[in-house]
Amino acid sequence: MAKNSVCKQIKMMRKEDIFIRYCARLKVDNALVRKIENLPLPALDWEYIVTRAQEQGVAALLYKCILNNNFSSIVPLKALEGLKNYYYLLLERNILILKAWEDGLAVLAKEKIEVLVFKGPALLEQVYNDPGLRPMGDIDILVRFQDLAAAGRVLEGLGYRAALEVGGISSGWINAQRNSIMYFRDAQNSAFFWHVYWHIINFLPYSPAIVKKIDMLRIWQEASYGKVNGLRWRGFSLHHHLIYLSLHAFSHRYEPLILICDLNELIQSQKENIDWDVVIEEAKVLGLEKYLYYSLYLLVSILDTDIPGGVLERLRPERVSVWERKFIRAILEGRPFFLGEIFASLAMNENVRERFAYLHTLLFPRRQEMAIIRQKDCARVGIGDYLSRIVFSFSYYRKDAS
Repeated sequence: MAKNSVCKQIKMMRKEDIFIRYCARLKVDNALVRKIENLPLPALDWEYIVTRAQEQGVAALLYKCILNNNFSSIVPLKALEGLKNYYYLLLERNILILKAWEDGLAVLAKEKIEVLVFKGPALLEQVYNDPGLRPMGDIDILVRFQDLAAAGRVLEGLGYRAALEVGGISSGWINAQRNSIMYFRDAQNSAFFWHVYWHIINFLPYSPAIVKKIDMLRIWQEASYGKVNGLRWRGFSLHHHLIYLSLHAFSHRYEPLILICDLNELIQSQKENIDWDVVIEEAKVLGLEKYLYYSLYLLVSILDTDIPGGVLERLRPERVSVWERKFIRAILEGRPFFLGEIFASLAMNENVRERFAYLHTLLFPRRQEMAIIRQKDCARVGIGDYLSRIVFSFSYYRKDAS
């Protein structure tokens, strides 16, 4: 997609959405400050901005950006108070979640269960350095499949419960599209939950070959270490975290905006440490280079992320379908695209046979996979679950497209 086409699409957006994109970052350079100042700030719909920023998970970033760049005198007091309240509520909530995270990691370590931390907690500790800047709905950890039951017992000892019997997951340690279990407290009414993974694939990839290419032992071996309050923990290596966040953001249609911001802030904070040759090569080894390409392309187009010259060219797919273009264009314009990531993923397959296989696996997963998707015991999975999956998916995306 040409640069002038990107600029044209951005100009078509609401000025309020442009303002949100400009401010959704930790650091704003002088050039971006001038762009923000050129917007008719007093005339913007600030009620829309506050609501939309909260929906996109970036209201706290906006609040800090406004304060740090002396825009508070221009922003209406009511809007500023709304953003401020959001930040402090998020700060209070995340402090509680991080305390539960630290307590849980300590017990898991005591039981000699190895854990990899990623997404929310890892990003707050390594990138944002402020627990009030990024919302968290869960605590994401990765364990080895053979440690899944033991990790579950630890979480049960802390008062959390899974909605399905972990012992029933025994036929293999990789499923085609869902590899995680959620542990809730108080019958799923708790403010947050633990999301325990045993593989990085938690949404159906466009090709089943990708699942076979991903060597989880390699990911474990290359994991990095961090420390918080004296507690040592492990997380993805830098290159694996970049690749995973790209996969995760694509799978969620790059919604909310904070998913793109996560990638941007990780790159900005680790700019001197990123070996792009390693990132590109590893993405190709894992079969995830298309996800990385689209995510980096959107980062450059939406947030002006500084990506070294040549990186996108080396990742650019030989063939880009009409549906992939439509999907990316919709993200650039900040508008929903009915079944966008599904159409894009479907089109990434090279032939009719692969596309049919993708649709069949998407709509009719194996019973064990459906049990994990629905988070219920395998014995309770029936035809109603398959019908509900189709109906729910249609109604969910239909609502999103309206």
